[in-house]
Amino acid sequence: IELMVTIGIMAIIATLAAPSFADMLTNQKLQKTVVDMQASLQEARSRAQLTRSSTVVCPSTKTVAVCGANITGYADLKPSQKTDSVILVPIDSKVTIKSGSADHFVFTSMGKTTEKTITLCGVNRSFTVSVFIPGTVSVAKGGAC
Repeated sequence: IELMVTIGIMAIIATLAAPSFADMLTNQKLQKTVVDMQASLQEARSRAQLTRSSTVVCPSTKTVAVCGANITGYADLKPSQKTDSVILVPIDSKVTIKSGSADHFVFTSMGKTTEKTITLCGVNRSFTVSVFIPGTVSVAKGGAC
């Protein structure tokens, strides 16, 4: 009987802990996605300056061809240039992109871009990744979306 009571108490505790554990996992996936987005934006800026050609970053919800179409003259590029000019950032299925967020970031051959933001959302928190005209990137933590 004592064993059954102990097992029952453990089951109750596990049921209470499961939702918060799932939220914690989702928020970890959100943080990883934000870090990947920030790193990809910085890489795109560097790549654009290094290759002296435009580079675009998109969330993985888009295809390479759709993302690349944001670059002027993309259709005329050689296959290797097309591959080098597009960076897709993996977005976990548990992470959502807030409506109205930018869906692509184009860096010119000088590493400059237009000012845009993308807000990535988890269970009860969000992060806004901002890109500024000179190509600098910042991340701000927010609340629920």
